[in-house]
Amino acid sequence: MKFWDTSAIGPLFFDEESSPAVTALWQADRKLAIWLLTDVELCSALQRRVRAGQVSARDASQVVTSIDRTLATAVVVTDHAQARAHARGLLIKHAPTSEGAGPAV
Repeated sequence: MKFWDTSAIGPLFFDEESSPAVTALWQADRKLAIWLLTDVELCSALQRRVRAGQVSARDASQVVTSIDRTLATAVVVTDHAQARAHARGLLIKHAPTSEGAGPAV
């Protein structure tokens, strides 16, 4: 299972340069973990494309169906306080080791 940020999962639904690579990653492991509002962010990105004339209203409806179908079985991170604390702990535990890398300020 991988956590998929909205910007990472977007190429599954939108024709982007990284779409083939992202699709291959997803097909190798279809267990998704996403943020609570990932679907909202994806729909926002979709509507930007509709307004820009890159996606028709008919195609947008199909994309929404695809988003809903794909995310239906995803694990949704809703406990933000616990997730943030866990993420911070992992960042501290697995601090960067390359030269010049230090704590972010």
